[in-house]
Amino acid sequence: MNIQKKSHSHHSHRSEQISVFLSLTCAIHCMLTPILVVLMPVASVYLEKYHWIDTVIILSVIVLGTSSLYHGYKLHHQKIVPVALFAFGVFFLIFGTILHIFFKDALILHHLLTAFGGIFCGIAQFLNLRLSR
Repeated sequence: MNIQKKSHSHHSHRSEQISVFLSLTCAIHCMLTPILVVLMPVASVYLEKYHWIDTVIILSVIVLGTSSLYHGYKLHHQKIVPVALFAFGVFFLIFGTILHIFFKDALILHHLLTAFGGIFCGIAQFLNLRLSR
C-alpha cells in the first residue's frame, strides 16, 4: 500500500515538473516571439552584410558537433545514424555557403540549404544525446 502511494506521488511530481516546464516555455515563447519578429529583418540585413558571421557559426557547429558526436560514438553507443545525419547536415551547410559565395543571386536556395543543414545537425545532436544516456 505504501509503495503505491510513493509511485503515485512520483508520477504526480513528474507531471508537475513537466507542467511547470511547459508553462515556462510557453511564457518565454510568448514574450520573445514579438521581439524576434521585429528583429529578424534587421538581423537578416546585418548577417548579409557581415557574411563572415555565417562562416564562424558553421565552423563552430562543425568543430563542436564533431567533438560531441565522436565522444558519444566512441564511448557510449557506437551507432552510425547520428554521425550520418550530422555529415548530411554539414554537407548542406557547406554546399549552401559555397553556393552563396559563387552565386549571390541564389539567396533563397542558400537559406533553404543552410536551414536544412542546421536541422539535420540538430537532429543528429539530439539523437546522439539520447543514445548516450
